[in-house]
Amino acid sequence: MTCPGQNANEDFFTWSSCARRNSTDSMVNDAFRLATPLKQYEETFNNEFYVVYLVIAFSGITSIAHFSIASCLYSYYRRELKEFRQPLRWLEYSITASIMMVIVLLLCNMTDAFVLGGIVLLTMSYNSFGAAMEYPSVKLWAVRLWFYVISTLGFAFSFFVAFMYYYRAISPWLDLFTDGYSCSAWGDLFGFVAIVVWALFLSYLTFPLNDTLKHVFLCCTERGCCGQDKNEAFIVLDEPDEDVNCCLRCCYDPHKGVRGQELHELRRQDCYRFFEVMYIILSFVSKTVLVAIVMTSALMRGSD
Repeated sequence: MTCPGQNANEDFFTWSSCARRNSTDSMVNDAFRLATPLKQYEETFNNEFYVVYLVIAFSGITSIAHFSIASCLYSYYRRELKEFRQPLRWLEYSITASIMMVIVLLLCNMTDAFVLGGIVLLTMSYNSFGAAMEYPSVKLWAVRLWFYVISTLGFAFSFFVAFMYYYRAISPWLDLFTDGYSCSAWGDLFGFVAIVVWALFLSYLTFPLNDTLKHVFLCCTERGCCGQDKNEAFIVLDEPDEDVNCCLRCCYDPHKGVRGQELHELRRQDCYRFFEVMYIILSFVSKTVLVAIVMTSALMRGSD
């Protein structure tokens, strides 16, 4: 089929209209089949790759990070807390969270190095955006919100990929189960992977919740933020120590003799440290849950 130009001024759109009138569906399908590559490219690594090594790795990295913060990096750590930011935490999360996501995908039968590498970069990216949120002034809430949205989307997509590959991995077994075939061994395996994925997702979900509360608190207590006057805030923390209720005393350090705006700022620092403590507790819980599940599974395997 040809549609030669009628004259030198004929354009591409005239030619394409001619081609459309003289073509059939089979001709179009053949053209797309010739133009579309049929081979799928993927790079997988050796199957002799044990998940337990990654569990040991992220546990070791976590231990080194916390030991460093408690020793040689402690002064820098405290100085950053006073500025309402903590890059060391996000740096450690960007590494350990990436390893944890790789563990989950490996358990979901994903061994494509390109997909795993993409998830690693994505996890590092949304944790880096979490760190970036803390650097703009609280008054620049729109910038912080922008970083927050991007970070949240990255977090959601990484777990979407994990769940997608999990259900894709078990779909053949589900089809057989629907047809009446059952195998307790496969059921136990897929049930274990489901526990890992959901446990990690639910424990991870506490991090953005804690982070959201932290940023809302900082905005509500920042003087001159969100349309407030220069020296006013939605929430004022200038009560004397003796007037603070017992619940808030868990978050505050004693500041005897301090009053007014100075006390307000010190209380904000105290509360930010409380959110930091919550990060540490949640990190410990999520990693302990994953280690316990994987180690329990390894011990229950018995001898092959």
